[in-house]
Amino acid sequence: MSNATIDKALAFIDEGKVKMLSPSEAGTVRGSVDSTATYIVEIGTEEWSCTCPFGQMKQNRTTNDVCSHVQAVAMQSGEML
Repeated sequence: MSNATIDKALAFIDEGKVKMLSPSEAGTVRGSVDSTATYIVEIGTEEWSCTCPFGQMKQNRTTNDVCSHVQAVAMQSGEML
């Protein structure tokens, strides 16, 4: 994960753009991030999803490269990626 991704995630948190949502199932973290649009993030024990364009690219999910929205929700919730 790049420093730019972490820096952007920290900025989302500092600016209050990360909102935690109710889990969809046990062991799942859900959140939303207000960025260029409001993106919905889900983080499970083995996979993640984000409604942003980066998150919709299958190769990113396969290689486990995360977007700044996923990183922000993970950091806000105390999850480790």
